[in-house]
Amino acid sequence: YPDYMTLDFGGDSNASADASIKPIGVKYAEGGTGWVKGNVQVALPTDYENRLALHEKFHGPHAFINQLVVNATGEAMSFTAGLMESQEAYMTHRAQFRTAAKDQLTKGLYKTRMERMERTNAKGDVEVTYKAIPLMKEGKILRQDTSPLAQFNVKVTQFNIQDWDFEKATMNRIAEKRDAENKVITSRARTETAEQEKKEAEAIAAKNKAVKEGEASAAAAVQIVNANRDKELAVIAAEQRVETAKQLKLQ
Repeated sequence: YPDYMTLDFGGDSNASADASIKPIGVKYAEGGTGWVKGNVQVALPTDYENRLALHEKFHGPHAFINQLVVNATGEAMSFTAGLMESQEAYMTHRAQFRTAAKDQLTKGLYKTRMERMERTNAKGDVEVTYKAIPLMKEGKILRQDTSPLAQFNVKVTQFNIQDWDFEKATMNRIAEKRDAENKVITSRARTETAEQEKKEAEAIAAKNKAVKEGEASAAAAVQIVNANRDKELAVIAAEQRVETAKQLKLQ
């Protein structure tokens, strides 16, 4: 038995792999199907007891990689796909897919519950789907059982997902959902732009009104100052005339 063995599930010829199979088929939460490509490398146990148990079960490295590793990897992929919709796997959840698949392959499949989800499609129809949600207890994910690899102390040393493929019907649904979401995003952006433009127009109008009111107030203040000044000058002139009249009278 070698220390390490590699399984390639990319469908392409890989001379360095110990076993090569077609891309692994999966089914997503909403029913869309597809295939996952990648590879996994495992480290075989080095202790005598686990090596002996491995040999008694599989009778050789070829059977070990083509039975235990292939089946365990396929189950991990299948259960991971049920945690998300095909559109999520295609667009946003690729890193999560890899993390969850490796975690389940290494430690065991999740215990899950099915959650009902409703969504309106591009045609306005309500679609009902069921997504698997991992069960948690005290902050830890519950497992159905330990990983088949862990039972023989086989460790996952490398795990790579290189690409996702989807059947045509699934790609069409993904495109429809993406177009519908883009329309919603565009409509929302236009609405927000219109609201922003309205707020800016209101702000400009309020500013212009305040400027005009300020100018009017300033002009009124100038007029009041001028009127008071004219009044004071008129009073002074009148007092001077009165004083002059008094002097003339005295003379």
